[in-house]
Amino acid sequence: MKSGDYTCHRLDLCPFHDWMPFNGKCYYFDSAKSSADENVELCEGMDAKPIRVDTEEVNSFLRSEVSRRGSVSDVWIGANDKDVEGEWVWGPGDPASFTAWFDTEPDGASYENCAVIGMRGWHDVRCMRSATMACETSYNIPTLLTYTTLEP
Repeated sequence: MKSGDYTCHRLDLCPFHDWMPFNGKCYYFDSAKSSADENVELCEGMDAKPIRVDTEEVNSFLRSEVSRRGSVSDVWIGANDKDVEGEWVWGPGDPASFTAWFDTEPDGASYENCAVIGMRGWHDVRCMRSATMACETSYNIPTLLTYTTLEP
């Protein structure tokens, strides 16, 4: 694209065309459903990780995506309390400081150790439950950006 004296080159921020860029990350929503462990395997196979929600802005984006997709009821997010009941983390020793639980969630059921996001909020669920697969990764930004000056 040309603008004045400069040529801008399109950068593909996300790894593939079916990933969605938002707020410094790329998000992938698969049409398939899986368990939480299968979701982790899918993400790792794409050099990505399960979705992490650290702000209301990201939470709202994800809830709108769930709503926009219509047939999707719940999407896996990476929060879990597998190690210590009631202590929700994104990974070992990485507490989930932002949460957006739906009404009475998490409900304290010791067998519900994984989390999904739906249109109305987060729910703690069994990790073997079937939910929509989803992953995130950081933008693919080259370390050096250059521009070319056009000759008159």
